[in-house]
Order: sequence, then structure tokens, then C-alpha cells
Amino acid sequence: HSIINGGFESADLSGWTIEYGDAFSDYCVSSQKTFMFDDDAQLEMRIIAYSPIPKSVSKKVREKMLSGEIRHTKKSDADNVAKIFADALLNVAYHDDNHICTLHVEKWYSDQPRTEVTISEVCE
Repeated sequence: HSIINGGFESADLSGWTIEYGDAFSDYCVSSQKTFMFDDDAQLEMRIIAYSPIPKSVSKKVREKMLSGEIRHTKKSDADNVAKIFADALLNVAYHDDNHICTLHVEKWYSDQPRTEVTISEVCE
């Protein structure tokens, strides 16, 4: 899911787009406004957080941030980012975040700050 709506603090998830399928393809995109994984699902959560580039950095540093040569190492910690989204999606995408058995978090810089969250069932 690409989550641009910052309403996770208030648990207001209206306006979020639900997508289902492979995280990197158009395999299946749903127009559903609600979706819940089965209670026995084994889930993988991938979170990619893109933070704004500080205005104070030089052009050279900015280019390195955009290319990924310099990664985001400031707050928030990756584990805190994961906790925010795992908690926000509780009873929205799944009934218990214990079902998340694979978790991947990345932090980058971008001119378009956003957080992309993908949840999929683990394939056996």
C-alpha cells in the first residue's frame, strides 16, 4: 500500500487505497475499500519510508541522498516505523499483528516524502 494519508495516529484510515498481490507488479489491484487477511494468515510486511531531504544540505550531499548513496539514519528508528504501521493496521488488515512473520523496513531520502507499506501472505 502506498500510504500518503497521515491519519494513522488517529486510526482514521479513510482514503487509503487497498492493493493486493505482488508488491512490485500490477498482478491484482482491488477497488475494495476494506480488506482483512484470514485469521490463520502468515504475513509479510514491507515498509519503505522516504523522508524529506533537509534544506541545509549541499547540492552534492543532496544528490547522494537522492541516489541512495547516503541513506536516512536519523529518527525515527526503523523498528519504531514498523510499530507505528503494524499497530495502525491492526483490525484493519489483520486481527493480530502476531501474524506478521516477516518484516522488512527501509529508510531513504526523497523529494517526495511518503511511506509505502505492502502486506502480503507468505508464499510457501
